[in-house]
Amino acid sequence: MMNRYLVFDSSTGRIHRTVVCLGDQVEAQAGVNEGLVLSDAGEPGVDYVDPDTFVVTAIPPRPNPWAVFDGRSKTWLELRSLIQVKGAALEEIKTAAKVTDQTDITISGNVLHADFESRASLFQKVQIAQMAVADGQAFSVDWQLADETVVTLNANQVKAIVRAINTREDAIRAKAHTLLAAIKSATTKEEVLAITWAFP
Repeated sequence: MMNRYLVFDSSTGRIHRTVVCLGDQVEAQAGVNEGLVLSDAGEPGVDYVDPDTFVVTAIPPRPNPWAVFDGRSKTWLELRSLIQVKGAALEEIKTAAKVTDQTDITISGNVLHADFESRASLFQKVQIAQMAVADGQAFSVDWQLADETVVTLNANQVKAIVRAINTREDAIRAKAHTLLAAIKSATTKEEVLAITWAFP
C-alpha cells in the first residue's frame, strides 16, 4: 500500500517535501537531520511538523521577508541585527508618511485629491483668488472632487482647503518624527517591530 509522508527538518519542523512510497521504503526518503510523519494533510511552505508531538500545523503569517519560522518555539525568528531592523523600520515609516500625505482628504463633506499635482493647482488658485479679492473682484472656480463630481468654490473655500491640507501635512510630519525618534531610541528588535504607522 502506498502512503503519503511529510519529510521535515527535525530541528525547525519545516516541511521540506512530500513523498509517496511503500511503508518499508520510507526510511530511505529521509536525509540527515530530517524526520518523517505519515500524513494526508500538510504542504511545504504552508505547514510545519511539531518536532515534539509530530502534529502537522499551519504556519502563522510571516511578519517580514527576513523572518525564519522555528517549529520548536512555534514562532518566527528575526534574523536581522538591531541596526538592520531599525534601518528597515525607518524607511517603512518614511514611506508610509509620504503615501498618507498624498491620499485624498475630506473637507466639509467633500473628498478631494491631495496629491502633488492637485496641491500645486490649488495653491495657484489661492494666489489668483487673493489677487481677485485685492482688486475687489469676485472669484469662483469649478473644482472636480475625487468622485469626479464638480463643485463651485469661492475664494474662502479654496483657502480653507489649502489650509486643511497643510494642517494635515504638519500632523503627518509630526507623527512621523515621533515614530522615527522612537525607532532610533529603541534598544531591542521587539521594540522596533512593535512601532507601526497609523494615522491619525
